[in-house]
Amino acid sequence: MTRIPILYDGWLLVHQPNSPAALHLWSLLMSCPDGFQPVVAIPASVADPLPTDIQTVLQPIQKSAWSRLSWEQRIVPALARRVGACFIHTVSRSAPLLSSVPVIVSDVEYETQPFTNRLSFPERLYASLGQGGLERARAILQPEDIAFQPGKQVQRVKPFTFPGLVSPTSQPVAPSQLPQLEPGDTFVLYHGPGDLPSLHRLINAWSWAAGSLGDPMPLILAGLSHLPNELIPNLMLRYGVMGNVIVLPNLPLEGVARLYQDCYALFHPGLLTPWGEPVRSALAAGKPVIAALTRGAVALVGPAAYLAPLDDDRALGAALISVLVDQKLADQLTQAARQRSAPWREVTPSQALAPVYRYLLGIT
Repeated sequence: MTRIPILYDGWLLVHQPNSPAALHLWSLLMSCPDGFQPVVAIPASVADPLPTDIQTVLQPIQKSAWSRLSWEQRIVPALARRVGACFIHTVSRSAPLLSSVPVIVSDVEYETQPFTNRLSFPERLYASLGQGGLERARAILQPEDIAFQPGKQVQRVKPFTFPGLVSPTSQPVAPSQLPQLEPGDTFVLYHGPGDLPSLHRLINAWSWAAGSLGDPMPLILAGLSHLPNELIPNLMLRYGVMGNVIVLPNLPLEGVARLYQDCYALFHPGLLTPWGEPVRSALAAGKPVIAALTRGAVALVGPAAYLAPLDDDRALGAALISVLVDQKLADQLTQAARQRSAPWREVTPSQALAPVYRYLLGIT
């Protein structure tokens, strides 16, 4: 039986391989609906080997602002035409503007701010063309439990999570990757945005908790290995936090999923992605969540998280302290997380996306 090709934009698998967006893309590839052939466009080799039934098209290009623009606006549409794809499926916050191949968007990227106050010309052009591409996209996929931006392009889908969070088969993260931890130690996980305002909020809020607890369990930062090496140490020095913040190197994606299984709690003092990540994955793993009080978080978590004001670092730190010192509260949040996420854990990406793909193709 001939399968219909769908081209997935694999830029983030290469350049932000431990990001929530990369995890989301990996889940799409690992559970593509029957009748469709996943093809991944990549600008360089990927660290995690893809299953043999997933095709790849490699178009080497160096990482830069100009190449990111060229990749999305010119190269990906050309590759989609080459492989005869029915759709381009991207997990970015932007899309090609003039693609002759229809585009489907699962927006799982953070809305972050640049490290400098001014965007360069290629960055401004990338943002402008990418926003125009979103306006012209064939469909923007939103999980039905937090889809609050209706529009003619929006397709509501059943929420799903990374398959490894449901029945993890991977081994625990290797001790060599967590050199500061002893066997059996646990940690607080941060798997959030890496822009400077978000990191200031994170480390300042953590400093309130660390200062009050004296010797808290470490805070592990995943998906941020692409940042300058000196950035986190400088922020730790500025806010007086030394020795208990760990920036992980890139791990296999199953290892990132395993972090959710092994952590004590997820700390997310910032905005969620439109898909609710990373809070959705933490709830699916049955973990206590301490997060910023935002519209998206309220819609997603219900009673299954401890929320504090986004613009109050001290309150965020105090919320974290409450969960770390009050075992009864942590147990209540764990139970609420399992109840809240039960429907998501029963749905695979294939089950969620098959009716959407078929509807958009006019297949009954």
